[in-house]
Amino acid sequence: MPSVGKSTVGKILAERTGRRFIDTDFLLVYRYGASLSSLIGAWGTEQFIAAESRLLSELKAENAVISTGGSAVYGDAGMQRLQEISTVIYLEADVAALRRRLGNMQKRGVVARNADTLEQLFDERLPLYRRWANLTVPIGNSPASTAERVMAALAESENAL
Repeated sequence: MPSVGKSTVGKILAERTGRRFIDTDFLLVYRYGASLSSLIGAWGTEQFIAAESRLLSELKAENAVISTGGSAVYGDAGMQRLQEISTVIYLEADVAALRRRLGNMQKRGVVARNADTLEQLFDERLPLYRRWANLTVPIGNSPASTAERVMAALAESENAL
């Protein structure tokens, strides 16, 4: 979901674990030479989703923490690649928390297929996040506390194997 802290938490996790940090939104901007909102405006939703999924499906990442855009879950090929090379974690937040963090989703340039409101976006994406996530971690009160929760969930899942 937008504004759950994917990039901020990802940077903290990378620092704490000695891994590289990869922000796929940054990679899209770098690859195409335009801001995300400009790409969405020029291409439209479906072409943006296709470009994002293509980038993810080509991603080569070892010993890295990867932060994707919230719309990555729309692209099956990209999400399949992420599952092949990583543990996919859904940072979970309720609609009220998302509203406090996000503000106006239209101004933020949030990609949605059939959603005009935050509630509709939540309902549209939630089944996709649940489908693709190996782990679901509720967000904490701060990025640092969320990172701690992620590390604990990863440790627990490794112990369960």
